[in-house]
Amino acid sequence: MAEHSKTDDIAYDPFDAKVMSNPHPYYTRLRNEHPVYYTPQYDTFWLSRFDDIVEMLAIGDNALVSSESSIPIHCQHRNARQGSRARSSRAFAAA
Repeated sequence: MAEHSKTDDIAYDPFDAKVMSNPHPYYTRLRNEHPVYYTPQYDTFWLSRFDDIVEMLAIGDNALVSSESSIPIHCQHRNARQGSRARSSRAFAAA
């Protein structure tokens, strides 16, 4: 539980307009301070280091890695109107 309170100081929400307008300071903090960051509102873990992402993808034990159920409804509706599909990756990389 202590780990959860540690993540609250960054307030990372990739769908927040403030984050979307300038995500790079968040990416830097994620890589340096929270390489694995949990957002309870989306029930999603965000990986911010390349090697961690490669390691997770290399597991290869037929584990399901998906974010479809964690994408906010308003994003799903916007994507549907635009004719695109929601991304299917539960681990997201910070660029």
